[in-house]
Amino acid sequence: MQTEPLKGRDVLVLKADVGGMRANYLLSSQRAPNPFDMSVLRDFRMPAQL
Repeated sequence: MQTEPLKGRDVLVLKADVGGMRANYLLSSQRAPNPFDMSVLRDFRMPAQL
């Protein structure tokens, strides 16, 4: 499976190729930050104290 951001849009294309069959899914969100943006998750850090 592959993911690919679309330039200029807050969406992600998920591409799957299984058994010679292909499927493309367009994932979008109306939330900010986009939950499909992996860089947001990679950069997330818990605070030292609440």
